[in-house]
Amino acid sequence: MKKLLSIILYCIFVPAITLVGVGRLHAQDHSQESRSLRALTVYLGGKDTQEGIIKCGFSTIATAWSVRDTLRADMKVNLDQVLQRPPTQASIVIGSFRIHYDTVGINTPVILDSARHPLPGGYRAFVDSVGATANYVLGYETGVLGYLPPPPDNGAGGGNEYDIYISNLGFSYGYTDPETEVVHKPNGSTWTSFVVVDNDFEFVSPRRNIGLPALRVTMAHEFHHAIQMGCYGYWSGHEYFYEITSTWMEDVLYTEVNDYLQYLSANFARPEEPFTKFEMGGTIQYSRCVWGHYMSKKFGRDVMRQAWLEIQNVVPLQAMDNALQTVPYASSFRLAFAEWSKWNFFTGSRADTALYYPEGNSYPSVSPVVIGFGGIEGSLPFLSSRYYRVLIDQTSFTLGLTNINLDAALANNTTQFPYRYLMSSQQLDNSYRRVAEGAYVKLDVPDRGNWYDWSLGSLIEQGVVFPNPFIVDGAKPVSIAVNSFTQTEGTLSVFTSSMDLVFSSSVRSTTHLSGQQVFTWNGRTINGEIVRTGIYFFVLEVADQVLQGKIAVVRK
Repeated sequence: MKKLLSIILYCIFVPAITLVGVGRLHAQDHSQESRSLRALTVYLGGKDTQEGIIKCGFSTIATAWSVRDTLRADMKVNLDQVLQRPPTQASIVIGSFRIHYDTVGINTPVILDSARHPLPGGYRAFVDSVGATANYVLGYETGVLGYLPPPPDNGAGGGNEYDIYISNLGFSYGYTDPETEVVHKPNGSTWTSFVVVDNDFEFVSPRRNIGLPALRVTMAHEFHHAIQMGCYGYWSGHEYFYEITSTWMEDVLYTEVNDYLQYLSANFARPEEPFTKFEMGGTIQYSRCVWGHYMSKKFGRDVMRQAWLEIQNVVPLQAMDNALQTVPYASSFRLAFAEWSKWNFFTGSRADTALYYPEGNSYPSVSPVVIGFGGIEGSLPFLSSRYYRVLIDQTSFTLGLTNINLDAALANNTTQFPYRYLMSSQQLDNSYRRVAEGAYVKLDVPDRGNWYDWSLGSLIEQGVVFPNPFIVDGAKPVSIAVNSFTQTEGTLSVFTSSMDLVFSSSVRSTTHLSGQQVFTWNGRTINGEIVRTGIYFFVLEVADQVLQGKIAVVRK
């Protein structure tokens, strides 16, 4: 906290650092207007994202507000100047919102197409789009989803409409600024607020999201911050859940935009980081929005709103646990977090969009730690996971391990909790479970109730034939592995070495011990006769792939 405070003090004493009329960060532009939200983020001890883009400045600004009361009176004045409403040249009321904007200068809004070319209509077209989008977001988040609307600001922006400012934010989508405390609590106070959004979103990637698509998800994201602070309370030190919810909310309202996909790598590349991890200027808190996608598919969207109702009185982790234990859900945070950690394995090429994330095939994949068959020793912090791929003979099996110690998380206990996996080629006692042929494992931990582990049996590379050679008796089949965990259909054709067709049929995959799908052939011809000894070639057409290979057949 001392370091954070000193950085904020530095920020206060540098007059060029301002959120007023921020501009592009061109090297030749050193004016006050060019000092964007990024400056505040960096001076608050954070870092820019790898892409140089700041998704949302809410948490940075909220952190500054959380230490405001520790400052001298003159320092408070300076901080208030840093965080004041941007001055604008005009405003217009559209529905429930007052939109503030410039008509000339660097902050003038403009609508761009995906090639970054201005569209007709100038600043007014963008302003109208902001108004229409904001009113849609208000109606959906409060009317459809049932969240409470943010409180009025007693005319602070010129009326009791909610205020949105359009400004050139450089490389930031937008931010929500808490302004006046409504209900004071030691922690969890509610606030009035205003939102600032970029004036063109020309920096956005992918190109299809430049302009209006980025504006739409920004409004869904930032307005929910206004709801969070205005109705349910701001808990300092728990910003991760505010960003989880707002980033998830983007896809709830605008699922076709999928801006959130670009932030997911941190969640899947760093599962060993605590769930509550927050990085100023980083992306891990946005990447954890998949928690909202899990919760809504597993329990329905309303469970997130129930958690926010609980946040009126308790911190987010406890609030989620309270909500999940209510009658409609009959679960708990520990149980849900354990299941969520398993969902996180089934993405990318392992995705099953019917059982797990609806858009999981577009998510990054977890990369397990690859080790040989033997013992494992390690440690994990609270609410984190690790995945292992254990090599054994020509195959492998997967171990998933998750620490579900909610009490340690609530106490912010930074202890690393130790664990061991014991492995054996035979079942030494009932505490060992079979995970593959000739492979048994046992999780050895002192606090078993705080751990969840699971396994997938031997994983086989796509196109691999087993057993090979195939000793054919007309009953036991040969299997061909595919990279799928969902039952699917395909067409299997088998040819002799002289390319005579002996079998061809539409077939449905079956589930192997590993959980992945395999296609089987019983060694019989189209007429039901057992084939002769020899080398056979197969062609398997499944989905958009064609797999080819050899089968060595030995007739029994």
